[in-house]
Amino acid sequence: MLRFIFFVGFLMTVFWMGGQLFGPIEHPPGVVAARDPLQVDYPEPKSAIVRGPWKITPLASYSVTARVLETETYDSYPIDALVPMDLLLGWGPMSDSTHLAPLQVRIYNRYASWNWNGKAALSGQEMAVHMANTHIIPANDTVKASLDSIRVGSIVTFRGELVELKGPDGRMKSSVTRQDTGPGACEVVYVTSMSVR
Repeated sequence: MLRFIFFVGFLMTVFWMGGQLFGPIEHPPGVVAARDPLQVDYPEPKSAIVRGPWKITPLASYSVTARVLETETYDSYPIDALVPMDLLLGWGPMSDSTHLAPLQVRIYNRYASWNWNGKAALSGQEMAVHMANTHIIPANDTVKASLDSIRVGSIVTFRGELVELKGPDGRMKSSVTRQDTGPGACEVVYVTSMSVR
């Protein structure tokens, strides 16, 4: 009987910790990532970084602290080894739980989409300039390991470069403005350092 009670207690602990360790991170109402991303354009593209058959050409330095609204990982194509994760990031009003509660978001096949339940709390323009679908290229094993700890609701801070990626599977070129939407508006970031909380 004692073993059974211990086993049930163990299972309850595992399920509780699973919810804490693997489920979305909740935040009280209020902005949790206030600042816009910081970008410094390069006057001319820098020399390409070569990764196997891929050439990564830096376009601008980039740093951001943002709330993770959605994640998607990839492992089906050769490019996925280089770009293993997409993050839909929100800052300013798009990091505030008050505005996010009625929002449904999705990333599918490298594209992000969202819609509201009921009346939208923000205009489409306000959402667009405070949100970005971001293709992550980890520059090193430390950054790659950090990706494993990211959950919806995580606050991530990372630095790196907006880049253009060319290789046998095609091409990805980062947007260099937060004002655009639609195809080509994603950020492609070669991430050199990252923290997750």
